[in-house]
Amino acid sequence: MLFLFWNYMVLRYMYLACMLGPGFSKIGWHPKEDEDWKYFRYCYRCLAFKAPRVHHCSRCRRCVLLMDHHCPWINNCVGQRNQIYFVKFLFFAIVGSAHAAIVLTSCLYKVIFAFMLLSNSENEQQRQHLQHLPELPIASIYLFICSVACRWARLRRAFDPYSLAGHLFRKTTSSTPSRTMTPPPPDASSGVSATHVDVDSLLEDYAWRRFREAQGIKGSGLDAFRSLDRADVEFDFNRRKLVLSHAQPDYSNIQMTGTRPNTIFKSVFTNNTSQVQAYSLKTERSSESICGVSREQGFMFGAEAELSLKTPCGEREAAVETEQFHILGEVAELKTNFKHEVHFNKLTENIKSETLVWAVDNNIVVPPGGQTEASIVIEEISYHGKYCLVSTLSGLITISIRRIRDGVLVMPLSANVATIMNEYLAKKDPRLKGVVSLNGPNVLLKSKGTCHFQFAVKQYVELNEANQNQKKDLSGEMARLHMFPGTGQYKK
Repeated sequence: MLFLFWNYMVLRYMYLACMLGPGFSKIGWHPKEDEDWKYFRYCYRCLAFKAPRVHHCSRCRRCVLLMDHHCPWINNCVGQRNQIYFVKFLFFAIVGSAHAAIVLTSCLYKVIFAFMLLSNSENEQQRQHLQHLPELPIASIYLFICSVACRWARLRRAFDPYSLAGHLFRKTTSSTPSRTMTPPPPDASSGVSATHVDVDSLLEDYAWRRFREAQGIKGSGLDAFRSLDRADVEFDFNRRKLVLSHAQPDYSNIQMTGTRPNTIFKSVFTNNTSQVQAYSLKTERSSESICGVSREQGFMFGAEAELSLKTPCGEREAAVETEQFHILGEVAELKTNFKHEVHFNKLTENIKSETLVWAVDNNIVVPPGGQTEASIVIEEISYHGKYCLVSTLSGLITISIRRIRDGVLVMPLSANVATIMNEYLAKKDPRLKGVVSLNGPNVLLKSKGTCHFQFAVKQYVELNEANQNQKKDLSGEMARLHMFPGTGQYKK
């Protein structure tokens, strides 16, 4: 009777844990106050905010309240509503298994001991007594039943989330396996991608929702894909009818560091003769022009994060008529190879550089007994500030959902990109991050950050003539080069 009681309690609480369910979060729920959004996490599958200790189950495809784990024994999640029944189910299963193990041991002992006596007994009367022992058939039946019941004792991984001790510990500490058994995820806010809107991800979610809605329509022809999961498909985008344009950027807080002369080449010409000597100075040197950005907010298409910055020189020339900005405009548009516009195509790309070659071909005249020092100097100017750029996205997007296993087309979908984004704006989706807005049929994408420009403004040759007292003694240097003084010829 005790054995049947354990089995009844195990089946009873297993049924309750399976049928009551864990309790699910409401689909599409969001806080009433916009200021409370930052205190909640967001589920991109259920398109709803998640309360504390609410996690999304990929098997149930819902956000579960106080989720502990998805249990294969009850084919359901263990959560707020059914956790107490699941703990009782584990308790009676363990106690019943222990009782079955004790009964099995005693029955096994009786059966083995009785057969040993039958085989070794020489007294015929004692042998007949053992053969008619009523406990033997009952013990054999117990042996079979308890061997089946002891399968419950084979608990999977005694220290995993299915163990009774683990449930009691998490119940007393008000924690879940995701908080006690897994390391904390890295802080995504520290990355640049956390501040950028992934347009492809929004389009994929829109297409997947439309696919699920179409499955519920009779005659849609999607019955063969009812068991299809999000991880089993891929999305192909056709952007031929999608137009992306960039407006003129708005620069602010521009701070200039002024011009800085850099000597890139220096040569000394000495005339030890009594006649005027002319020397030819012909050389080429290169400098680097740099345009760097630090993105604070923007958008991306998957791994592509396009950003086109027009140099602020044209705007500044029209607004501020100063010589510095006039020179800067000439350099930025004509001399640095940036051609008035700089393109950044990757999210991790933040520096563009171009090499500029400077050529010099001058004649240096040195008087008799004189010395002239020629220096090639390049003046650089740099400034940094903030930029704000509005990009316009418009047109139709075609999304094809394909099964990864065999490449079969599940469903094609075409929609206006403004219609798709309007749906997310109506739900106040936090993934938009203040980047996306609408202007009629156009989607406006706002990018902002800081920028830094460094250009070479001009080049000149600087000549310094030294008198007799200031002449440099180059004999040691010429001796090192094995040259005759004043001849420019090497010793043989």
